[in-house]
Amino acid sequence: MYWNHRIRIKTPLITLIILGLWFLLPVPALSQEPENKQLEAILEQFKSSINQEFEAFKSANDSIFLKYMKDSWASFQVYAGEQRQKPKPAAQPMVEQEVLPADSSPHKDQRQQFQKSDEGSIESSNLPPETDLRNYDAGNFYMSFFGQPVGLSASVSPPRLSAPTKDQITAYFRFCSEDPRIGELIDQLKAVAGELKLNDWGTFNLVRQASAQIAKTRNEQKLLTWYILMKNGFNVKSGYNSSTVFLLVETATRIFNVPYVTISGIRYYIISFPPDEEPMSGLQSYTANYPGESHPVSFAVQEYPHLATNLFTKPLTWNGKKLPVRLNRSLIDYLNTYPNCELQIYFQAPLSPDARSSMDNIVVPVLEGKSRNEQVQILLDLVQRGIPYRQDLEQFGEENYLFADETLYYPYADCEDRAVLFARLVKQYTGLEVVGLDYPDHVSTAVHFDDPIAGDFILVNNQRYYICDPTYIGAKPGMAMECMRNEKPDVILVDK
Repeated sequence: MYWNHRIRIKTPLITLIILGLWFLLPVPALSQEPENKQLEAILEQFKSSINQEFEAFKSANDSIFLKYMKDSWASFQVYAGEQRQKPKPAAQPMVEQEVLPADSSPHKDQRQQFQKSDEGSIESSNLPPETDLRNYDAGNFYMSFFGQPVGLSASVSPPRLSAPTKDQITAYFRFCSEDPRIGELIDQLKAVAGELKLNDWGTFNLVRQASAQIAKTRNEQKLLTWYILMKNGFNVKSGYNSSTVFLLVETATRIFNVPYVTISGIRYYIISFPPDEEPMSGLQSYTANYPGESHPVSFAVQEYPHLATNLFTKPLTWNGKKLPVRLNRSLIDYLNTYPNCELQIYFQAPLSPDARSSMDNIVVPVLEGKSRNEQVQILLDLVQRGIPYRQDLEQFGEENYLFADETLYYPYADCEDRAVLFARLVKQYTGLEVVGLDYPDHVSTAVHFDDPIAGDFILVNNQRYYICDPTYIGAKPGMAMECMRNEKPDVILVDK
């Protein structure tokens, strides 16, 4: 989550200056009440002057931006989003003879060198939220953020937009920059985002939902979202066509099936506000950038947001037993807002605490006392046989990458979803290094074992990672599907 760095550095600086002035005063003066009052007045005057300077600095930034934005509008071509729809097996493949290759040498086309980059019937149960922000001192206006009540100021009255034109959008920015109540709203949303542990995409959703509650029309909601995100350090722009305003967002990684424009060499994705229609023709936007450092929106998940607890139990059938998995429906709803991202985003994301607790109950007893090689085999079998297979096109009507929690939630999963879940289980329960393998028409994994085993492997940083395919039923570690043995996959690194 990125918020304007200028806001963060001012408070400590002011505090240090005030403390320095305080300690430079003679000690006797501190004991005299009249002089204490005089000192307090000096300090208040000093803080007021600093605040005035900071407001003047922000106002200067706004004036500079308005000047250049007004004169930098142009028409940009809208490109269709990149597709990540791959052909998948209609049915889950199965090993005909569950026998490892006798020879331990890799197939020559898989001896690739990859160097690490320097550069991730259901029963419901509604429980009280873990984090309750209803008492947040922000007036008496509340919204629900994936079941989590959030308090916001009811006094905000953003400007109206009579028509989507460059003059109207410029005037919208000017009005917002001069309204202190919108500045207070930005501070409130910043506090809520920190309390809920939101990443960039979570913050984007928070701002988008708040704008939907406050602004009157869909176009005004997008402009309020644009203004708030831009003022807090995100690289976003607004655009329009004959009747519609669009929000243009730079992202830290590619996303798929989302239209985009390229401005000054940077790709800006057009993030829709459902039920938006995609712009089919040229789109008007500006080339000017808001002064100061800005950041793309990141989709990386290091920890999950603190949302309302809405637990339910889903059975996972494995080895003839129905094993209960408890998940948080609020988190599933939140993850469903993600666009299709680079696969690394899914491989790097951890299991949620609820999913991990359930998998502990299922996995830990059967892994106890086993070697790490045996543990990998058990986890491989769990995903191969415990997660029913179905193509995304059949289940969702489109390609839809899933986080590990989502794979446990939905009735079916295809190859990349199973690979993500298996990779997270291996990291969680064995500590072994694992990578994702992104083939042209398949996704699998490979694991680095402590001791060499027989079978198919690839080289990553000069170390052998043995193919472990969680889609290929009956395949042991070191066994790749025959049709994959001459394919060259991209390697996806999975950190701890």
